[in-house]
Amino acid sequence: MPYDCPYYCLCLACNTIPEVDLSLWRSRSYKKQFQFADDITDTCHRVGTVFVVNQGIPKETIEEAFEWTRKLNHLTPKRKMLALQSLHPPGPSLHRGSSRPPKDPLPGFKEFATGFSKQLLEIGENLRRAIAVGLGLEEYDWFLENEFFSRYHTGVNDQLRFLRYRPVEVERGEVARMPAYSNWGTFTMMFQDRRGGLQVEDRDRKGGFVDVKPRMNVLVMSVGDSLMRWSNDYLRSNLHRMTLSFTSQDGGRRLRGGQKKITDYFTANPLMTRSRYAISYFFCATPDAEIECLPTCVEKGKRPRYPPVTQEEYEKMRARGNHAGGEEEYGKLRARGQYQ
Repeated sequence: MPYDCPYYCLCLACNTIPEVDLSLWRSRSYKKQFQFADDITDTCHRVGTVFVVNQGIPKETIEEAFEWTRKLNHLTPKRKMLALQSLHPPGPSLHRGSSRPPKDPLPGFKEFATGFSKQLLEIGENLRRAIAVGLGLEEYDWFLENEFFSRYHTGVNDQLRFLRYRPVEVERGEVARMPAYSNWGTFTMMFQDRRGGLQVEDRDRKGGFVDVKPRMNVLVMSVGDSLMRWSNDYLRSNLHRMTLSFTSQDGGRRLRGGQKKITDYFTANPLMTRSRYAISYFFCATPDAEIECLPTCVEKGKRPRYPPVTQEEYEKMRARGNHAGGEEEYGKLRARGQYQ
């Protein structure tokens, strides 16, 4: 398993994010499959975020996805909502009272997004199975087939988002676009553009964050809070944030000594960040899924850290916590190992 870190430390001490090779899992070699399962599970335990190379989606498809992302996010808000409704119709009453449906504001987008979502869902299924094997769940075939995958992860609660981070005015000393947060689902996969900006928490350095450097055609996979809870905190759901892309590698011109011009990152007078695009796929269990400690993640004679809760109940609790307690209160809950 390749790392930038020469010590194979699988941590953020060397300011790097580890990577795993999904082609090992797709091979016919049990040895390679178990190697991949061990690698990704160990990385999710120590770091919580990992690069996934050889994920199976062609480079041209990913480039087309970013082109659709730009087109979608340059529509007017009303036309953008119509384009997104074509992906997720709100029900049979969508066109009630009209003799014909509204004109498609972005022809071809629905067909592409539907196919792209299926590709990401397939990758997610492979990652989930590998993590289950890495956690020792191959001994619990009933759980693998009936609960964690087939029943609880059908794709019905997943979300595919084509994101644009709009230009913002730069204030002196400002680093992040928004406060650090974690995702509530099972895990998240993301493609970044060349400007990057994603950072993850370094839990070994208080208040420290590490850049997730943009790598084209490489997935960034991050453990979500539900999977952390399922694993009894063995797998780490890291806080992450979006920065103003000061360290972005966007291919801009460089000054002598390798330094980039500030205009490569900002538009001038007043200083504004450039637009940033990303594509995220959120893997979530079905609303009725029971998030309960996995049988291999608790020692005999000890109680799990969390009581069982459904995915729907958990999301409601997290939403209430975000509105009522804010980031400071959530930080206290994380420090105590409590997410209720």
